[in-house]
Amino acid sequence: APSNLILVCCFPRLCCLIGRGGERLESTILHTRARGLVKAALLACALSQLVGLGDTTLTRSSSVGSTQAPPPETSLRQKKSTQASHLRTSAPHFAGMAPRSTLMLQQQLKELSKRPPEFFSAGLADEANLYEWDVCLTGPPETLYEGGIFNCKLIFPEAYPDRPPKMKFVTPIWHPNVYPNGDVCISILHEPGEDATNPQESAAMRWNPIHTVETIVISVISMLSDPTDESPANLDAAKEFREDFPAFKKKVARCVARSLDG
Repeated sequence: APSNLILVCCFPRLCCLIGRGGERLESTILHTRARGLVKAALLACALSQLVGLGDTTLTRSSSVGSTQAPPPETSLRQKKSTQASHLRTSAPHFAGMAPRSTLMLQQQLKELSKRPPEFFSAGLADEANLYEWDVCLTGPPETLYEGGIFNCKLIFPEAYPDRPPKMKFVTPIWHPNVYPNGDVCISILHEPGEDATNPQESAAMRWNPIHTVETIVISVISMLSDPTDESPANLDAAKEFREDFPAFKKKVARCVARSLDG
């Protein structure tokens, strides 16, 4: 090898050379000869590992007084056992990595802090728990809920974004698509895939991993603007919305007034 280069590390996806003077040369700018040296070093490391495995097999055989080399099947099993042991030792490194959901929620929290949305605010209920959010939204203009201030909870599963969160109104609200206990019932928060019990709701209307805190809350605000009595969550509210709209409006107005009282 050239006297002005020292091989520092070789990995399948990163090969670094450091010169005598301490300068670091990334693999993307290594000349052809250097890359050839790195490949040769990788091959040498691999061969060394295989030889080491073979030595281990022979040592174990001699320690039990065997006069014959182990059959090919036994040697292969021993090699696999050694490799499995190495993987178990390395496992804690991967177990310590942050889940995808944590990384995504951290990024969303950062973005919402930089650019607060117009009609709602959102943040962690507890700084130690990224999976529980407090949301405060205002009733959309020119709707029955205009002027109201509604507090909600948004609870994410660890499997997010593959599975949807659950959203719940803490402030009492009268709406066909909100259960009496405050749980929100909209298509995008339903588990992904087809639902045989609800054929009118296609898989495309249900949860999709592209949804974020912002898109979820905007969808809920849109739900306030356009209540529907199809597959309602609150049967009484849906019936009143359909059959006695003036009474429905009065109940909503009382909810809006109470939301301002805190």
